[in-house]
Amino acid sequence: MRLKTESCNIDMRIFLIATFTIFLSISCTGYFASKASKPIKNSEMHSIKTEDLTQYYYTLGNKNDPPLVFLHGILAFTQAYRDIINELSDRYYIIGIDLRGHGRSTVGDESFSFYQIAEDIINVTNAIGIQEFYAVGHSAGGFVVLSIGKYFPGKLIKGVSIASLYHYDGIDFKKNGHDYLTENGFMDNLFGRNSLTLDFFDRAHKSMGEEEKFNQTKQLMMEYGILLYPSFTHSDLRSINNPILIIVAEKDKRIKPRHTVEMSEYLPNSELVLISGATHFNIVRSKKYLEDVTEHIFQFLD
Repeated sequence: MRLKTESCNIDMRIFLIATFTIFLSISCTGYFASKASKPIKNSEMHSIKTEDLTQYYYTLGNKNDPPLVFLHGILAFTQAYRDIINELSDRYYIIGIDLRGHGRSTVGDESFSFYQIAEDIINVTNAIGIQEFYAVGHSAGGFVVLSIGKYFPGKLIKGVSIASLYHYDGIDFKKNGHDYLTENGFMDNLFGRNSLTLDFFDRAHKSMGEEEKFNQTKQLMMEYGILLYPSFTHSDLRSINNPILIIVAEKDKRIKPRHTVEMSEYLPNSELVLISGATHFNIVRSKKYLEDVTEHIFQFLD
């Protein structure tokens, strides 16, 4: 009887620890989501309207400095990258653009094709009188940088792709059912997925008052299947002649590091940098890596 009681006590302790851990994770996710959705200090928010889209963008830094377009990853938004944007604004005039359906930008009527998204970026820069610019993108934003180089090469002076890819073969798909990117496309947690990252962006968009729009974005992404993912070929990469800096996160669990390295081998005018110990997300968020990343960017762009 005593052994049974001790076993029950152990089970109860395990249950309480697990419950507290889950509660702590949810609380931390909510806190950081609310913090990420707040305005970037010293930045200005603007919007432009085209035929199908109202696109929001943020400017930061000295207008007399060279223009640099910053592009966020899938499901994210400009404000979530405040740390690296602040670092880059020391030398560049930052234009951080919320992609269609993300942040405060509307979903629009056109497709989520990467040509269309690249054209959206050009529409913003044209509207504010910027004819040429540098561009830095993280994750899917890095592929948008490549898309600008392929479809609008005269607009891009130099680009930087951080922890990114050129084809969906480079995505490190999870097999345990706890992630939102699958071999068949994007999957929302409403369908049994369980992802702290997706929960973070859900909460952040709700904090911005964009919950309904973001749900619409996710629904469209699910309908696209694998067409949502990048699919450039080696030939496509060889056609991009703009200088591109490829930054690899050594411990990336979202994009296979060897795939990112391979991308640099096919781009004619690329340079490769590997950030030891960095993961897919902390490479642009952790102070441990930010100084190293931004210094490599400054050296390349200068």
